Amino acid sequence: MLKILQKLINIPSYSNQELEIQKYIKGRLESSGIKPFFQNDNLVVHLKGTDKTRAFIFNGHVDTVDIGDIANWKHNPWAGEVINGRIYGRGASDMKGGVVAMMETTKSLFKKGKMPTDVWFIFVVKEETDGQGTESFTKWFTSKDYIKQYHELAAIFAEPTNLDTVKYGHRGNLFIKAEKTGASGHSSRPLVIKSHVIVEMSNFINDLERENLRWQKKFGKSEFTPPTITSTSITAKSDSPNKIADYCQANLDLRTIPKYHQQAFSRIKQLADKRGIKL
Repeated sequence: MLKILQKLINIPSYSNQELEIQKYIKGRLESSGIKPFFQNDNLVVHLKGTDKTRAFIFNGHVDTVDIGDIANWKHNPWAGEVINGRIYGRGASDMKGGVVAMMETTKSLFKKGKMPTDVWFIFVVKEETDGQGTESFTKWFTSKDYIKQYHELAAIFAEPTNLDTVKYGHRGNLFIKAEKTGASGHSSRPLVIKSHVIVEMSNFINDLERENLRWQKKFGKSEFTPPTITSTSITAKSDSPNKIADYCQANLDLRTIPKYHQQAFSRIKQLADKRGIKL
C-alpha cells in the first residue's frame, strides 16, 4: 500500500488535471481482475451483491490543491518521503491516503466474490473546486434509476480523520462571490470618495467574522460543526498606486448545517445589503 500511495503522490493531480492519476488507479484495479469504468472523468467500480435493494457507496476525490511556493516545503511535495512513520507530499492526507485505502478495499471485497449488498467505489474529480465530480455521478446514478432500485443507501467518504469513530463529516457548502462597485479618485483626497470599495469590503469581512462568533455560540451543540463563513480572497484593481480602486471582489466559502442552509445565505446577504455589496 505504501508504494501505491507514493506513486499517487508522485502524480500531480490538480483539479481539472486528474486524467493521469485516474488511468493509474484504473490500471492497478484492472491488474486484480476488476473492471472499473469512466463516468465522465470519474472512475467507478460496481461490485454486485445478493441484496439488490441496498448499497454502500465509497467516495474519494483524486484531485488536490496546488503546492503554492515550493520553497516553503521542507520535503519534496511530489516525492512521498517517509520520515519517522509519516509520509510527506501534496495530497498525502487529503486525500490520497483515503484513495489507496479505497483501492485496497475494492480488491479485498472483489476477492470475496458476492457481497450481501451492492458496493460502489467512486473516485471523483474536481472536489477541491466545486464538487462537479460527485454532482456528475449523482445525476448519472439517478438517471440510471439506481435511486429507485435501492431502498437503503449509505455513503462513506474516505476523508482523513483520527480513525476513532464514524462521524458526520461534511456540512453543506456555498461558494459566494461578493462585489462592491464605487467611485475612483486620487488617493491624496480619500475623504472625497463616499464609497471606498476596499474599506467597505474590509468592513463586510469583519461583519462576517462577528457572525462566525455568533454562530459558534448558537449552534455549538449541533451534531455538526457550527456554520462558518470564510473569506478566501479579496481583489481590488488599480492601474496606479495613487488611484483609488472603484471595484473590489471577495470570494467567500459558506459552510452550512441541516435546517440552516438557505437561512445562512440569507443572513450573509442581509449583512451584504447593509454595505451595498452584491452577492
